[in-house]
Amino acid sequence: MSNTESNNRSIVVAIVAVAIAFAWLGYAYLKGPDCKGVDGKGILLLHIIIPIALLLLLFKLRHVQPVNLPIYVAMALTVIWLFIKLLNILMPFILGFGLAYLFRFVLDSLMEIPLPGGKRIHLERKWARFLLVIITIVALGGLAIYIPHVISQAQQMGEGIVKFYTETLAPAIQSLIEEMKKLDKTWNTDVIGKATLYIQKKWAEITATATSLLAKMLSFFGSTMGTVAGIVATAFLTLIVFVYAVKAFDSYMRGFGNLFPQDKRAAVMRYASEIDNNMKSFLRGQFSVIAIISAISTVAYWIIGVPFSLFIGILAGICNAIPTVGPVIGGALAIIALFAGYASEPYAAKWFIIRGLVVLGVVFGIQVIDNSMISPKIMSKAVDVDPLLIMLGVLVGTVIFGFWGVLLAIPSIVIIKSFIKVSNELRREKPVEK
Repeated sequence: MSNTESNNRSIVVAIVAVAIAFAWLGYAYLKGPDCKGVDGKGILLLHIIIPIALLLLLFKLRHVQPVNLPIYVAMALTVIWLFIKLLNILMPFILGFGLAYLFRFVLDSLMEIPLPGGKRIHLERKWARFLLVIITIVALGGLAIYIPHVISQAQQMGEGIVKFYTETLAPAIQSLIEEMKKLDKTWNTDVIGKATLYIQKKWAEITATATSLLAKMLSFFGSTMGTVAGIVATAFLTLIVFVYAVKAFDSYMRGFGNLFPQDKRAAVMRYASEIDNNMKSFLRGQFSVIAIISAISTVAYWIIGVPFSLFIGILAGICNAIPTVGPVIGGALAIIALFAGYASEPYAAKWFIIRGLVVLGVVFGIQVIDNSMISPKIMSKAVDVDPLLIMLGVLVGTVIFGFWGVLLAIPSIVIIKSFIKVSNELRREKPVEK
């Protein structure tokens, strides 16, 4: 068989494979990774073996020149669908390797500690590890000392709520009932009779509604317990992956590079280096913003009198790193802490309202300062990403991946931006054929 016939046969096979792949992708994206409303045959078509087999076939045909671009597009869309399908399974690995990368970032930062005037303190890796262990022990010790106070405050809050009900709310309701009893007896009897007749007519509906409500409560309790169990299992698996990833991170990265052909490894390493540099710059800027917002929030909440101002301020700084919804979460935590203090040590309601309004004003003011001064100045030096692009990425990530999409939106944008930059550089460096 001549080379021309072999090439023609490869092209035909590649075209058929691409057609099958795009037909499957259309059906898969139409039904979604959760396979809602899919019958038995459809479930078989959407089984993970099918996309994996398609990926293997397309991977072998990726060098067929006339159709290589559609092949890469089909492979990318298949990988995205598989990723969404297996997200719950892959999440411990994503979080584990993410934490391992974060650990290495902190370790590398401790090896070169910047000082005022452009000077730096250089530490050997073993001393940087030792310093990181000390910082971790101190942080865990602080939590161990601080958490009992939080639990005690929560107990006081519960007691305050019970006290408010027994001493204020219940007597007010009882007083209202007594006042109603003093009304005209004829009117009172007439109202009670009508209410009794209405209840008799609607008793079946009321019973069904109560039964449905009870079933929903039990279902919610069951799903909540299942969610808690899932979180615990995910955390445990993440810890295992983190331990192994930290010990052999470089080996895993070399193994990833070896998956590519020898002539492509230099380009792959260039992509990886660009992504690594941009991610480190992003994390460095993000940690700086978190530290500044935490310090400002802590001082402001301490001045206002919010309980656990240090703890709430640090949480507010960390939540600020979550795009769009983070500041709202931080403000809600401050309001909850303020309410906890009011329930445990009641004071005049007007002062509680005034403090609540001041807390809202502080949260709004911190966000104005952050969005207009802190984040633009710091993050513009770190990674140049358009704010509208970040907002779009967060919205798309939320729709597709839910809560995890919110957390992974900005890192994903940084990776895509790095990929596009290196691709453009490689395209410009490629010699032009005459």
